[in-house]
Amino acid sequence: MATPGVPSPWAAHRTASWGTACTATTSVPELSIPNRFPEPPSDATLEIGGTHPFEPSIVDFYFAAIERGEKPTVGRFSLPQVLGEPGPAALMRTENSSNPDIRWIHLPFNSMKYTKDLIARVCKDIGFSGVDEILKKNVFSSDKWLDRLHHRAEGDGYHATYLETSCFDINLTDENTRLMHAHHTYFDSEGASMGLFIPFLHWGTEDILAQRNMKLRALEAMRKSNLRASSLQPPYAQGDSNMLDFYTDMMTDQLFDSENPLHLRRTLDQFYYTHTPDTSKRDEDQIVSKHGPDADNKGKRPMQIVDQLWLWILGSNTVITCFDRRWVEENSPQANVYDNVLWQLRHNGQAKCIKSGFELAHLIIEQASSYFFNYSHSLEAKLRFKDIFRKVIGEISDEQIKLFRIMADLSGTDAPMNFTRDQQNCLFDVHEEFNLLYKIRDVIDELTIMKRVVDEQMSQLNPLLALHFHDTFGRHETKQDLAIASEYDLIRHEIRKMNWDEREWFKRTEQYLKAHHKEIEDMMTETLRVYDALRDTISLKQNNASIFEAHASRKESEAVTLFTWVSSIMLPMSFISSVFSINAIELEEGGKIRLKVAMAYIVPISIVISVVFVVITFFRAIREWATDPISSGKAKRNLQGVCASMSSTGASKVARQGSQRKRLHRKSWVEAAPATNGYADPNTV
Repeated sequence: MATPGVPSPWAAHRTASWGTACTATTSVPELSIPNRFPEPPSDATLEIGGTHPFEPSIVDFYFAAIERGEKPTVGRFSLPQVLGEPGPAALMRTENSSNPDIRWIHLPFNSMKYTKDLIARVCKDIGFSGVDEILKKNVFSSDKWLDRLHHRAEGDGYHATYLETSCFDINLTDENTRLMHAHHTYFDSEGASMGLFIPFLHWGTEDILAQRNMKLRALEAMRKSNLRASSLQPPYAQGDSNMLDFYTDMMTDQLFDSENPLHLRRTLDQFYYTHTPDTSKRDEDQIVSKHGPDADNKGKRPMQIVDQLWLWILGSNTVITCFDRRWVEENSPQANVYDNVLWQLRHNGQAKCIKSGFELAHLIIEQASSYFFNYSHSLEAKLRFKDIFRKVIGEISDEQIKLFRIMADLSGTDAPMNFTRDQQNCLFDVHEEFNLLYKIRDVIDELTIMKRVVDEQMSQLNPLLALHFHDTFGRHETKQDLAIASEYDLIRHEIRKMNWDEREWFKRTEQYLKAHHKEIEDMMTETLRVYDALRDTISLKQNNASIFEAHASRKESEAVTLFTWVSSIMLPMSFISSVFSINAIELEEGGKIRLKVAMAYIVPISIVISVVFVVITFFRAIREWATDPISSGKAKRNLQGVCASMSSTGASKVARQGSQRKRLHRKSWVEAAPATNGYADPNTV
């Protein structure tokens, strides 16, 4: 039940079907998406003052003025002014703004050092007693701050520094909560305080990432030169703007701070592969870069980035946020989450729907988590990630179907043994399938990382729900509270309990996150289907190749069998023919050598050669030595051992006896040679 005069945040933007459904019931369909807020035009800019976009911004809400049609008051000031003197409160008084109903302070970077200084300054402006004690025990206690910091190990990249996803309660004293509620209304808000750290998807470009990495390498080189961190010189670059100079100074000052390091924007792979020192090769292979409309414009292509949203609510009416912005000079609602939120508040009427810090937090969370999933007609085609991914998945699926059809057509025409070489290549070659498999694995990998981001966002819905409910009704109700409450207050209290999310901000956030999760799940399901189809195609081709090889082996076996039969017939005949072809005295008239002398040469030599080849075949160390002249020392030692073991074998004895007989016969033959003109006399040999 909405408060009279306070519209639901998207009531004016429902479609006819959505409006009809919500008229009948207040429940939202399980995975339907509330109609998105109108997107800012592509040329929309915001004039919010300041020197450059990396300066802190302050937004003040006055409910009465906003109801009259006025806009929230916005101011942008230098960092020293906000963190030091005169401070946020005094600065906004120069904008004719004091004691607002809600104040939102935003830092456009994730600096732990400046965040602590800012919250301390805000607590001081409010008038908290014991600011240092409050910060140490409540806001920045170890379990809410340093324990959630993922420290960078030695050898890790700078992307290994981040705050773990979490949502937690901050317990402020009743006195400090009352100080924060300048216009406290009984039962309207209990002034809950909380902190939230979540990642969200955003966009970047290759040239900006390269520019930042160049500065990181320069700083790292100086640090390795054993210079003190305080003596590092900021790596300014010629042509840098005031905005880039500011960020360069901040990197130089805080990048190597172990307690309060600066957190940088991370690519998809840097977010997921935390301990991989260098992800530059993987970053260049992002799907939106390789397959988007700007694929040929290498060096300036868009990239998927994971940013961090840090959000604190103090006493329900002071909101502090920190998240990075893209390195663009103009205040473009289509380029940055903060500018988009501000455009929705000032130019789209959403300020009228904000009545507490929690509702403003829901708008910020929604815009941060939904920014990447924006499909507005005014959005550039290169930033429509869903269209790019579905195009790539569809192209891979189409190629897989074509390859499968070619294989199926060939398999049904004739036996593979009768195919030409080109046809056999089409039937067995899996080169193209492996290329497609590589592409689809890239898609699966990136979808997995995006799903991880959305999962971490959804994991904080229940804690956020509990804290939002606590802000509306408090942790508990005492008998004294109920005793002093009027009957009207009690009835109003019970009615609000029945529908505590009056303007349905939490319901909207929940439905958006579920819808984003389902979008990625649907794409993942389709991608896995194509992946399985590719694996099936490869498996079928490998099975065809195995069958072909089996047929070829069988034919070869038949040929070898036939050759063996022929050899078994021809070898004895060849042996007999060889024996009778010897010019032996016993076999033919006029022979010049005795048969036993010829056999004394032939048999030992044949045995030695056979033994050598048998040994080479069955002893691995000898085979390695014979085939690799530069063999290892171990193989040589093994060879020596084998040879030593063979020295006493029968084969070596036969070889020695054969050699001895050969020398004796050669001696007698040579002695008889002069008398017979070089030939031995048959009668004397």
